[in-house]
Amino acid sequence: MRPITAVLFDFAGTLLVPESREAWVAAACPELPPAEVAGLAEALERAGRSGGPEPEVLPAHWAEAYSQRDLSGAQHRALYEGLMGAVTGAGTERTRRLYDRGLDARGWVAYPDAAGVLQALGDRDIPVAVVSNAGFDLRPLFAGHGLASLVGAFVLSFEVGVMKPSREIFRRACEALGADPLDCLMVGDNPRADAAACDVGIRTLLLPYSRPGAPHGLAAVLDLMPKSRTKYGRRPAQPTGGDMPAEEHDTDAEHPDAAAIAEAMAVYSADGQADDATGGDAGAEALKTEQSTKADPDEDLQMPHGPS
Repeated sequence: MRPITAVLFDFAGTLLVPESREAWVAAACPELPPAEVAGLAEALERAGRSGGPEPEVLPAHWAEAYSQRDLSGAQHRALYEGLMGAVTGAGTERTRRLYDRGLDARGWVAYPDAAGVLQALGDRDIPVAVVSNAGFDLRPLFAGHGLASLVGAFVLSFEVGVMKPSREIFRRACEALGADPLDCLMVGDNPRADAAACDVGIRTLLLPYSRPGAPHGLAAVLDLMPKSRTKYGRRPAQPTGGDMPAEEHDTDAEHPDAAAIAEAMAVYSADGQADDATGGDAGAEALKTEQSTKADPDEDLQMPHGPS
């Protein structure tokens, strides 16, 4: 199998996740009595929240707009302010503030293993792109979380005019990194939108939803990356004759990503949900962790289906 030379990441539910609905409403509506926050937050999420679950009941007159919401910023705002306006009043200042909170980096939580994994990929000179169905610019969000410098390209549906699961958006992302689709990995959470990368030959890793602040299993990505076999692993045969510096033969040298990998995997150990990063199959442990951090079916938590 060809080695992976570039990685594409989904956005919402993969690298970042919206803050809890109660935190969202409390921040956007500071005038609201605390006792009313939970009720309003639940009603708004059922109606439709950007970055949140699909609306519980989508009014027929919003159906077309919903299907195309991530093709322009104006469409995205009009849709979600319209859906939330059924609860808070159409065109009200409160409705606008609720929408704007989703454009603010403070309204999103980066998964704790995101930075370490992105940094480790950069240290290996493996370029990264974020490919997302998004109706607004994600760059300020990533900058606000200190992640923008770790991303080589943003391929956003509202900018390129095409949405996942279209093959074209994945091709655009590969082109942006100068990579062949057969040499790329797509990491996401949506079996329809993100797994469509397979249609253009991109290997795909899907991770189930994790709560804000919980580790997300992203260290599994590092286990799929090629490892150097010239300095940090088994060396190829050397020609005879002539002396080589002793350090050139050091096959026990520490891998350059060891610290980043250990840091990412330590998140799981600290959470009590994985073994030591140095033992066993790290990829399998990361995926097992995801099962344990997935929302309890008895709780009112759903995989986000907003920007993806």
